[in-house]
Amino acid sequence: MAESSTDSQALSVNVVTPYGPVARAQTDAVTAPGKLGELEVFPGHVPLLTQLHAGVLTLGDKTDKEVFAVSNGFLEVEASGTVQVLVERAVAAGKIDIDKARADMDELRPELRDWKGALDADFDNLKARHDWAQAQLDAHARIK
Repeated sequence: MAESSTDSQALSVNVVTPYGPVARAQTDAVTAPGKLGELEVFPGHVPLLTQLHAGVLTLGDKTDKEVFAVSNGFLEVEASGTVQVLVERAVAAGKIDIDKARADMDELRPELRDWKGALDADFDNLKARHDWAQAQLDAHARIK
């Protein structure tokens, strides 16, 4: 079956966590927090697999935007125009418990700053919790 011109101008995006799907959308762009920096995907993008870190995921450029906080994971762009976002956690910006995210940051920031231990799994877990809280605050700030 041939694609219509409308289909070739859209990305089919799936945002999935280990707990199940979080979002499914047809959109004109995806902006994601790549491990080496923010990246954008538009219709016609070459196939790609990249690592993501905690940050803000935005679905849409010209159309209505959907904003999410996401944690570590991967983004895959398939030749068909499907974008798979596979992350440990994801939450829509409008559903973020901002008071909890702020409290987490207040607790974790000094602990991370004053860390004197080895850069081991305990440090990695602390950093991941900090980065998740920051991602939630950043995503919430983008919907204002």
